[in-house]
Amino acid sequence: ESSSYYISEPGFRYGFSIFLILLFACSGLYAIFSIICYFVYIHFPWLSPPCQQLARFGSPKTLLMQAEEELATLPQLATEDMFITEHFFIEISTDGIAFVPIQEIIWLYKHSTLHKFFWYHFSISYTLCISAKKHLYIQCPKNLKSDIDGIIDYLAEANHDILVGFNEKNRLKVQEIQGTPLQFEKFIALLKKRL
Repeated sequence: ESSSYYISEPGFRYGFSIFLILLFACSGLYAIFSIICYFVYIHFPWLSPPCQQLARFGSPKTLLMQAEEELATLPQLATEDMFITEHFFIEISTDGIAFVPIQEIIWLYKHSTLHKFFWYHFSISYTLCISAKKHLYIQCPKNLKSDIDGIIDYLAEANHDILVGFNEKNRLKVQEIQGTPLQFEKFIALLKKRL
């Protein structure tokens, strides 16, 4: 009795099958590596990428424990996704978590974006942009104007050395402090975020 299935050997592409098997194996290895990394980040949070950003300002483990303790007691100011403690600014978004010591912040400004579809204006969203010492840049997108104004006022009061507002004078001061052009710095920050 013969089988009802026929295999066309000339139509079988051996190279393409090997490519798919290798692709499947590589994606499986990446998934296993990611799971291992996430378990390490859960058990040792100071090794996670957002906490490694704190290494610029001191020991990530010590700074994380201090920020966690300050956040647990009572934040000085809190919005939906941004918190200010006694010594830290903390932002939680879909991209991840970012925190920076308030004394390390150099420049704060808000950027507005008009959302529209053809001639109909939906709304205006505001992005809080923060530049800190040692080339750290944080953007907190899609917030209310009142929230961002409150955050800027509080941070400017907490650290009188912070430059507030986007203008050429502040841009040049930050460029002088950081030592390289701002556009180059933003490009480096984008590359670090993508990698």
